[in-house]
Amino acid sequence: MKNKFKKTFEDKSLRNKQYTNNNQYDINQYKNIKISKFISKSGICSRRKAEELLSLQKIKINGKLIINPATRINDSDSVFIEGYGLVDPKTNNKTRLWLFHKPRNIIVSSYDPQNRKIIFDLLPKDMPRVITIGRLDYQTEGLILITNSGYIARFFELPVNKVPRFYTCEYYGNINSDMISSARKNLNIDGFCYDSVIFNPINNQKVDILIKEGKNREIRKIMEYFGLKIKRLIRRQYGIFSIKSVPNPCDLQEVTFEKIKYAIQQINCEY
Repeated sequence: MKNKFKKTFEDKSLRNKQYTNNNQYDINQYKNIKISKFISKSGICSRRKAEELLSLQKIKINGKLIINPATRINDSDSVFIEGYGLVDPKTNNKTRLWLFHKPRNIIVSSYDPQNRKIIFDLLPKDMPRVITIGRLDYQTEGLILITNSGYIARFFELPVNKVPRFYTCEYYGNINSDMISSARKNLNIDGFCYDSVIFNPINNQKVDILIKEGKNREIRKIMEYFGLKIKRLIRRQYGIFSIKSVPNPCDLQEVTFEKIKYAIQQINCEY
């Protein structure tokens, strides 16, 4: 993918970045415990560092500023740490995330009334209960994220978070400069508004495409709007995650917890 088309993920201030950490195993350990202990168990920092954050007035519980390290919380409380974001104590499972290379002609759903093969048929039988982050349509192939956390899935899916998705599209037709300029503006197609879409032609039959909303069949509808017919569509990147990690159809790779945290910290999202 060409350098001018890539998003550079630079180190940024973590202020106002949403963050979730479900690195918990026993939900009972998060009932009626000190806030400093909860933060350290969540894996964000040590208890001593948590006490420093409290003294610097960086922590809120249920919207209220907290400075006392002896303050106790329960799993129903909302905890926000400036520089990290929202920390969710409600989930008793460790957050996990996988990269999967979806082949063509596979349904991304838990059920298909036409009895076509679904994505979950391709996953290892010993995987925990998981959900996909968004979808790829039947004929689209490429990178899809899979997680056991509904919170993480929603975070990555929300259009307001503008997580970049990179695709390569082989097509029939002609893309001209007017189309490229029009796509960069907000498009209204059949009553649906689509945010800026960036086209980067590779040759007269292939184009790289960047979108940041991921609405239902977004690229197919935009290509059709411009009178272009898709021959092949593959997603190559989602946020910081690349298909290079899972280069072959049905390849599966789990992401480290540290990389999950890093990926979330790169997303521009005010809490």
